[in-house]
Amino acid sequence: MPHDLHTRTYAQMQRWNASSLPARIADAIATAVAACRASMLAASDAGQRQLPQRVRDAA
Repeated sequence: MPHDLHTRTYAQMQRWNASSLPARIADAIATAVAACRASMLAASDAGQRQLPQRVRDAA
């Protein structure tokens, strides 16, 4: 049984191989947005509230 990370990576590769370019772009954007939100939440949790108010409101 492969490790979960390998399984997920393999599944993602299969999805990308089977998908069109717009779907790949949408997937990449969604991944980037999720990473950005996670980063902002981590900064907020750490008490580093250096982000502008409108950026925090958008998250």
